Amino acid sequence: MRLIFFNFLLIFSSFGAFGQPTVTLVPARILDFGELYSTFDWGEESKAELRSKLGNALAEKVMAASNEAAWPSGIASLEGRTENRAQMAAYILNHLVTLEDNKAVLVAKVADNLGLSENMKINSDIYFVVNANVVELNGPSKSYPNTTLPQEPATDQDFSIQLNQITQDFDEAFVNLTGSQIGEDEEGMIVSYGSRVPLEGSSEIYFTEDLLSASTTFIANFPASTDPATTLKVYRNLVKKIEGTNLSCCSLSKQVEQADGNRYSQSFSAYDPTGKLNRDYQNMIVEVRIEQGETFDSKGQLVSKWIPVLSVYEQ
Repeated sequence: MRLIFFNFLLIFSSFGAFGQPTVTLVPARILDFGELYSTFDWGEESKAELRSKLGNALAEKVMAASNEAAWPSGIASLEGRTENRAQMAAYILNHLVTLEDNKAVLVAKVADNLGLSENMKINSDIYFVVNANVVELNGPSKSYPNTTLPQEPATDQDFSIQLNQITQDFDEAFVNLTGSQIGEDEEGMIVSYGSRVPLEGSSEIYFTEDLLSASTTFIANFPASTDPATTLKVYRNLVKKIEGTNLSCCSLSKQVEQADGNRYSQSFSAYDPTGKLNRDYQNMIVEVRIEQGETFDSKGQLVSKWIPVLSVYEQ
């Protein structure tokens, strides 16, 4: 049965106590993934409508994670979505809101989508914008009087705790945190592995092993944006989070920030104020940077996208 959007389903701008938007989740599925907007252009009108219906906090999360740049590698390109259509259809989804231009927003929550293959696994909630005519509702709704969706304890770990867990395994070349192999370069000298530990806010995390230098690097990509100012805000926030993190292995010394146009890089080196730094951590670097990539906008034009990246590696 195809979905018919009754008026009461469209009125998600109703407010609960103290003027907070009521967030309503309805189990749903996408009947035709060809109607999915992988690089939806959030114009000013649609941004304002989304904020009015969901509240600012949740709206920002939706806008940041509703494009292919924020999705797992298996569906981060048209080719990947075509190849993995069956796996994509297996995602457990909930309808979140429908916009006035007949665009439905669906959420795939981490807690509902466990045990997926590495290239389909989500480490933080992701969102799909799709033509509302190909969305089917298939279950009772659940409403929450908050501006953010509830998170399961296992997926809402503190950023500092997770970063500490990652850096603690640096001296073991991250062997305790690497998952199964997910890819390699053409020469077979750089191999990529999934991660067994999440990092709050990231859209994709993995490890790369350089067989030539016998070194392994942790990499976390955060939701990309075509707006450099938006990405810079995420970058600054990550730097602030690192500055507020107390690591078990060592302290971190902030180095001079590097900037080149819209590209920024801030690195932190390991040190011990007492001068007794464990030799296994002497060359550890924690870095946040902005990388440039490319994507297609809603008009099919190739545009730049800016990606915040956090990495832990050996200098």
